[in-house]
Amino acid sequence: MHSALSPSCIESMRLLAMKLEYTTDQYVAELQRQGEEAQALVGGLETSALNWRPDGRSWSVAQCIDHLARTNSLYLEVIREAVERNEDQISPGSSVYRPAGWPSRKFIESMEPPPRRRFRAFRRIIPAQGGYRSDEVLPPFLTAQKELAELVQKCREMDLGSIRFHNPFLKGIRMTISSGLLLIGAHNRRHLWQAERVKERAGFPG
Repeated sequence: MHSALSPSCIESMRLLAMKLEYTTDQYVAELQRQGEEAQALVGGLETSALNWRPDGRSWSVAQCIDHLARTNSLYLEVIREAVERNEDQISPGSSVYRPAGWPSRKFIESMEPPPRRRFRAFRRIIPAQGGYRSDEVLPPFLTAQKELAELVQKCREMDLGSIRFHNPFLKGIRMTISSGLLLIGAHNRRHLWQAERVKERAGFPG
């Protein structure tokens, strides 16, 4: 069923998702859509296609998904810790996620596809060079998406724009949880878009 999604359908859904304000339910729906997109990207691919790299430098489909799983697991860990540490002090909120200000807005927007600026991946989230199998690459990403959805649903009555967490990759940078959630969504769309472009490249063995 997932593999029936056409590239044009996926692109249309992704464009609709590119916004900077989400309710909890909208955000959970976007996480679900991203999971389905990842399943559509990987579904039916042979190992050679999953690990194929266009020019020997760009990432494969599997590397894009693995990078997201690694990144989201780390973000999930620090965001969960921030919620637990401040749970008694978090004021009730409208469960609407917005950027904290102009710098957060610009950073989130810079992650949206198509990329207008390249970022070097931090060592902890650089994917393996190859050797991925389809039954191994998807579960960590889908698990992180599921756990993130469960966390925001648990916090739907909290003002997540009122507490900050330490960005696990940028030393000294603190973000509101609302901004962090929007950043995760944009970063997911960036690399799912990248994986889709890999499948469109000449020579792709899929």
